[in-house]
Amino acid sequence: MLLSIAVPSYNAQETLGRCLSSFADGRFLDRLEVLIIDDGSQDDTAAVAQRFVQAHPGIFRLISQPTAGHGGAVNTGIAAARGKYFRIVDADDWMDSDALAKLLNAMESLSPDMFLDERTENWETSGREVPICLPKSAPFGRIADFSSITGSEFFPCISMHTVTPRTELLRTAGVRLMEHAFYVDMQYVIGIACFARTVTAMQLSVYHYALGIRGQSVNPVNYVRNYAQHDRVLKACARYCAENASQMPPGREEYARTLLMLLAHTQYNIALIYNPDRQEGARQARELTVFLSNEFPWLARATRKRRYTAHLLHDLGVDYHWLQRLKSVVGRA
Repeated sequence: MLLSIAVPSYNAQETLGRCLSSFADGRFLDRLEVLIIDDGSQDDTAAVAQRFVQAHPGIFRLISQPTAGHGGAVNTGIAAARGKYFRIVDADDWMDSDALAKLLNAMESLSPDMFLDERTENWETSGREVPICLPKSAPFGRIADFSSITGSEFFPCISMHTVTPRTELLRTAGVRLMEHAFYVDMQYVIGIACFARTVTAMQLSVYHYALGIRGQSVNPVNYVRNYAQHDRVLKACARYCAENASQMPPGREEYARTLLMLLAHTQYNIALIYNPDRQEGARQARELTVFLSNEFPWLARATRKRRYTAHLLHDLGVDYHWLQRLKSVVGRA
């Protein structure tokens, strides 16, 4: 078995069929297993999944569990996986079947610690498709040291939706995601980035990432509502890096710290810009600064400039929509 794909599914009856259809392909038999993790759904998610299990028993497996959140479902997938490599696909997303077949072909001849490929962002409301491509400097089709993808130009490209690590690497690194919390994707990426030594990049847009769905956790309204969960993930990631720093390959601690800075930047943006309650947001930012100063003073220093910028925008009344317009203008300049 080359690849295990976990599909965390909670009340996903509307989108799960589209997702699973991308794996119902004879080319994947005996090379791919799809683990549908029904995370205590209250709708017909399990029934949708069971139809695919019955039609393609050599590809699909249904695992039902009490609700543990996205992270808990991923943990279940890692524990149950039989494939050499592991991948996560959310139930409202899907994969390009032809690109996936090419990725599996590459796995038959190459054995890096991690494969890195490309994704397409699909905006549900407008139908717009935005490809997120790897830089030309990526080590396409060959095994390279992981340090070759640690430059800032790779940051937008490395995500839970584009990485395929060895299953054994996840287990050895002790990657276990927080239960009952959103935003655990950074926990996953940091765990892989801290321990993967080799990587192969693939010029394949494998993953289709659905955006613009009202209930998504990355919707700015939900970012504000779930502020405490994002806060827990940031602190868990910082502790994980501190505890594992001595075991990381040379130079990897610096890269992990950069990822933590990006996570902290987002946390300040949620508090100071996304939150329409300006007083509450200011309080949240103060509490975060006190925590970082006491527990991770290096991170407080590293994020000082971004924190001051967010405070300035906060005082000027800039909100999420203003920020997006500003980014658009800067991007066109």
